[in-house]
Amino acid sequence: MITIGLAKELYFIAKVTNQPATALLNNGLYISVQPNSTMDVEYKGIHIWRERIEGDTSFFGIESCDNIFKIINAIDSKDDTWKQKYSYNEAE
Repeated sequence: MITIGLAKELYFIAKVTNQPATALLNNGLYISVQPNSTMDVEYKGIHIWRERIEGDTSFFGIESCDNIFKIINAIDSKDDTWKQKYSYNEAE
């Protein structure tokens, strides 16, 4: 599961190394954070989320993590309505 702490740690690593930092969890959840603080999330090969996690325009927080969790549950339940209910792709 994605937490605010995990996202911030990946951002710190990406910022310090100036390379994307990634995490692959054993349930098929893949997280990638770029040095510019853009986080992309894939679940079972499906891109489900893109959001900036730092900066003046970022609203990343508990609600983002909650919606990602809801998307994962919907995908596992074969419910495609998550695309209309919870999907978020922040424009760059």
